[in-house]
Amino acid sequence: MSNGRKITVIIAIAFFIALIASLFTLFSVKKVSAEYDVYGNAEETAEIQRILDGFKGKNALFFDTDEIKESLSGFSYYEVISVEKQYPNVISVSLKKRAETFSVALGDKTYVLSKEGIILNDVGAILPESRVVAVSTQGITVKNAVSGERIATSDDALFYSALKIAEKAAFSDFVISVGIVSDVEIKDVILNTRTGVKITVYKADTEGQAKIETALAAFENASDYVKTYSEIVVYKADTGEIKVDWLNGPS
Repeated sequence: MSNGRKITVIIAIAFFIALIASLFTLFSVKKVSAEYDVYGNAEETAEIQRILDGFKGKNALFFDTDEIKESLSGFSYYEVISVEKQYPNVISVSLKKRAETFSVALGDKTYVLSKEGIILNDVGAILPESRVVAVSTQGITVKNAVSGERIATSDDALFYSALKIAEKAAFSDFVISVGIVSDVEIKDVILNTRTGVKITVYKADTEGQAKIETALAAFENASDYVKTYSEIVVYKADTGEIKVDWLNGPS
């Protein structure tokens, strides 16, 4: 190879190295910003930001955004909605604050759950501003309980149907507590309401939402007097029709 060609190759290599170096500098993350739908306390958000700042200096071109989701998995009260690269050197993280919705006593622990059944804490600690619905269980045990993940039980079909039924009944605006009974032939959900009426959903693990909608419609059509003392039972008849019966009230 002639000296002239050697010099050309050396210049080309030097240019390539300089280009790569400039790209790494240009796309080196300088800011990781966090946006919240609802802010938590200052200590939580400061700790989250501290962790996010640890990603400064990463190359945005090759950076795997799942690393951020994994790094924040320990914050059970926060759900990472999105992680977006804003080229050349900013990463934007959107977080949603999970609301305390249910307090569930299972075994020797009381779990505070989001409406989706995500475990927020397993010590029963409830924020003063929260209005959670107490859930009691009979015949249900915990299979897996990891903070920040959905709780797994011995009867998930019934358990999660109960949570959905409570959601249909407008949570703490109407429902004070929820009882779940799981046995060989019994799969019932009992709602205790603020008006005093008890609503029992038979075989709530199947068509639970349709059954509670039928029961709520019957409740709305009842008189104010009946709403203060009666009990509603809702079930699927042999004909396939979802029916509501009133105990100590109108038929």
